[in-house]
Amino acid sequence: MWREEKVKTTLRRSPEKNLSSVKSVVGNDPRNRSDYGQSRDASDVRTVEIVKDTHTTLVPFPALLDLPLGSDVVKASCGSRHTAVVTRTGELYTWGWGKYGQLGHKDSTSVDQPCLVEYFVEKQLQVKTVTCGPWNTYVYAVEKEKT
Repeated sequence: MWREEKVKTTLRRSPEKNLSSVKSVVGNDPRNRSDYGQSRDASDVRTVEIVKDTHTTLVPFPALLDLPLGSDVVKASCGSRHTAVVTRTGELYTWGWGKYGQLGHKDSTSVDQPCLVEYFVEKQLQVKTVTCGPWNTYVYAVEKEKT
């Protein structure tokens, strides 16, 4: 049963690895920032009013991440309002609330789908791991091997 509540809520998201080894995300997002992919049917994703002018997307079942074909996620981290994943090839994708630049997209825009962080591509860096803090993102990257 779904109900409307006039309360503030904290984002609770958790990256999960399902049985087919495909990264998926499940949880709720008070600011509508997470990319939850295509739902199985309209009942899988519901939006309810939480606080005036704020909505939340509820996802009761895991959903596939919308990453480029062939991308294999090896690391994931969730901040209070943003998410980051690292692919096997060392690319970093981020999405969510970007007010403080924590997404790394050269601005403070929020995005609701995973977007490649171009900085590491431009600098020829391979991302090894990522950790999201409440309003920041820590990235460990190394120079790509020259071939």
